[in-house]
Amino acid sequence: MNEPLKECQDLVALLHTICDVYPDKPAVTVRDRGDASVTHTYYELASDSFAIAAALCERGLTGKHVAVACDNRYEGVVAFFGIVCAGGIAVLTDAQRKKEEIYDMLLRADASACFLSPMISEMAGFTGQVSLFRLDAEQEPVTFKEMLEHGHELLDQGKQHIADVKPDDVAVLTFHRQADQESPVVQLTHRNLLSDAKAAAAVFPKAKKIFSPLSLIHAYGLTCSCLTTFLRGGELGLARGPESLPYGMHTFGATTLICTSEIASELARRLREAAKRADIPADPSGNGWLARRRQSIIDSRYLGVKRVLFDELDTIICGCQKIDEKDLTMLKQRFGIDVLQCYAIVECSPLISMSDPADNAPGTMGKILPCCEVKFDDEGYTYVRGECVTPGYYGNPGQIPPLYDNDGWYKTGDKGKLDEKGRLVITEQNVF
Repeated sequence: MNEPLKECQDLVALLHTICDVYPDKPAVTVRDRGDASVTHTYYELASDSFAIAAALCERGLTGKHVAVACDNRYEGVVAFFGIVCAGGIAVLTDAQRKKEEIYDMLLRADASACFLSPMISEMAGFTGQVSLFRLDAEQEPVTFKEMLEHGHELLDQGKQHIADVKPDDVAVLTFHRQADQESPVVQLTHRNLLSDAKAAAAVFPKAKKIFSPLSLIHAYGLTCSCLTTFLRGGELGLARGPESLPYGMHTFGATTLICTSEIASELARRLREAAKRADIPADPSGNGWLARRRQSIIDSRYLGVKRVLFDELDTIICGCQKIDEKDLTMLKQRFGIDVLQCYAIVECSPLISMSDPADNAPGTMGKILPCCEVKFDDEGYTYVRGECVTPGYYGNPGQIPPLYDNDGWYKTGDKGKLDEKGRLVITEQNVF
């Protein structure tokens, strides 16, 4: 990680610094079947974010809660940074939720406005591009393109509106994915997000191109895909969703994929089925020259199957649930793909541990990141505290699950332990 980036204590400083350090390097590329591929540099990312900040401020949204409900789009990344540059709080809202659920989230987060993707905009009665809807005033929606163009006009006139934010200011309000109960509104500060992203960047495998089908508009996608990649000056390739993954991976040429465990398991299934269709023979018996030659041919055929589907992919970074160890073994031995699992909780920004490529063991979630520490009670429950842990829930600080004990430990609700090498093993999840 570049030294000036290590010194960044807030997201506005991060944006200024990546613009200075990597101005002409590609930052974000969006790949989707049927859509043109568009790449934006770090300078463009910063400039467009400052323009959106200026446009938000002129519309009276300085320091307000502004939601982003977008699929994986460059506009969503810019909207997020524009909100925080305007001194606001970005409400990260899953665009795949039902319209009623999204509206409920906006109300509970006290959002004054919301950037909506075309799909959600259409449900609201307005078609077109990503658009900004006001929730606190009777105003017509305005498209993202219109806001961006007007924001650049304001910048050209010297009307730049960049807030003076502090590391412990709240930058994000986000939500759990809970189907059976009301999701708490989790607050994350600039310090929370950056301390977590910096710690993950130190463990991240070396890769110039990172690909992600994850929505950046939730904590895992934001920290692991977006902030960690930007801290390392990499190029982030985005797919509009998991269905665009094979096309995007193959055309973008990334070696590292960031996804959920469900997506990694689906990728393993596709590779297994493709290998079956290719009718690759069984491994030969014996240790002689002929057996080794046959094994080499078989190995090359498995790698050929991988390249057809996912190009040069060699690393998957995934969180949420544990992956079947048979899939982990198959991906590594047959297709040369390392799977680095993470332990992530929204309240912890969200990464708590991450596997190191040099010390990766199936069934473990890697070593604890230096931004936090863990302990376990007599029943095996996992507790976390540190710079990445939320300062509390918005509007309801005492909401269950319990946030802190008297010493500042957050109870995750999962049971776990550390193995003999200090790697985290989760033995039971979601026990709240």
